[in-house]
Amino acid sequence: MPSGRGNWIFEANPAAAEAVADSIRINFKFEEPGKKAKVLRFHQIGAAGETVAYQSWVAAKAAEAAAGKADTKKLTDEDLNSITTPGLYGQALNVHATTERNYPVQKAGSLLSLPSAYNSDTDMASHQIYIPFDTDEIWRRGKRNGGRWTEWAKITVSPAELTAAVESSVPSGAVMHFAMQSAPTGWLKADGSAVSRTQYPALFAAIGTTFGVGDGRTTFNLPDLRGEFVRGWDGGRNIDPGRAFGSAQGDAIRNITGSIDTGSNNGHQLFDEATATGALAISRRQWKAWTSDTQDGRNNPAAFDFDASRVVPTAPENRPRNIALLACIKI
Repeated sequence: MPSGRGNWIFEANPAAAEAVADSIRINFKFEEPGKKAKVLRFHQIGAAGETVAYQSWVAAKAAEAAAGKADTKKLTDEDLNSITTPGLYGQALNVHATTERNYPVQKAGSLLSLPSAYNSDTDMASHQIYIPFDTDEIWRRGKRNGGRWTEWAKITVSPAELTAAVESSVPSGAVMHFAMQSAPTGWLKADGSAVSRTQYPALFAAIGTTFGVGDGRTTFNLPDLRGEFVRGWDGGRNIDPGRAFGSAQGDAIRNITGSIDTGSNNGHQLFDEATATGALAISRRQWKAWTSDTQDGRNNPAAFDFDASRVVPTAPENRPRNIALLACIKI
């Protein structure tokens, strides 16, 4: 077809490496004498006969994708239980996001509907993920084999929620030691103080007046663990028989013994060859005068004393090796 100094040529099904194998192709070619031909190519790029899109259309779709709007379906007053087609949905109004319509929270947001990984029917969604517009929360629910939807479950938590969950996992009345000098939030020093029954109702319900009645009306006492070692309650095992729960126990040690060996002399020479062992020691000797031609005078033991420090470390109390930490009780 003539056009100016050149001609337009229509080509049906020309060879083109860019096209799908065995597909149809067309070209519009413009040729001028002495110049390189210019070609507009239209290739089949899909089984449904799609061809190359206009640049402006592609640019618009790319912009929508970059803005997160591509293929987002608008929700109005639909029940989320009825959303079974996989895809991305958007709810713009809080007023439509109601529990009656099976939203996890009454807030606008985005819904992602996903097919099952093992279900060949891709038109039947089995998972839903909902993200409210103004929070970091993510909610999820699902169903199997066309069954009923499960309850929504929040799969993200805030730092405050995580802290609260950890604190709530420790029951009131629990005792822990801390490597600091003040009680952390949610704890009190286990120092025997009288505290309010109404201010700490969970703790009062847990320990009652086991460690003291306080004023008998409005307060109760905390256990006083300052300077104390905690021992497991015997509870009928008879390792520490007769102990009442929460009772205090004074210090004690096992008996320490020693011996005095008087040697092999006769009774009238009782201490001639005496020796001491263990915590016993000879504290004084006394010279014994000459008694016969065959026995000289000698410096014999005359007194003994007892001192446990000869065999063990000593202090004003009995104790194992230890480190001082702050004992606290959960409120």
